[in-house]
Amino acid sequence: MKLLALTYGTEGDTRPLAVLCRALMDAGHEVTLLADGTTLGSAGALGFLMRR
Repeated sequence: MKLLALTYGTEGDTRPLAVLCRALMDAGHEVTLLADGTTLGSAGALGFLMRR
């Protein structure tokens, strides 16, 4: 399944959604996470490809 998640806020606001998206990716889904790049420093550690 292809999923799109959109979030905005501080790192603490967006990190739970990033973790959920990582779990969905691990389950075999294709996930795109859209967020402000300055608030998702941990997204790279979770395996998300960062694009600006």
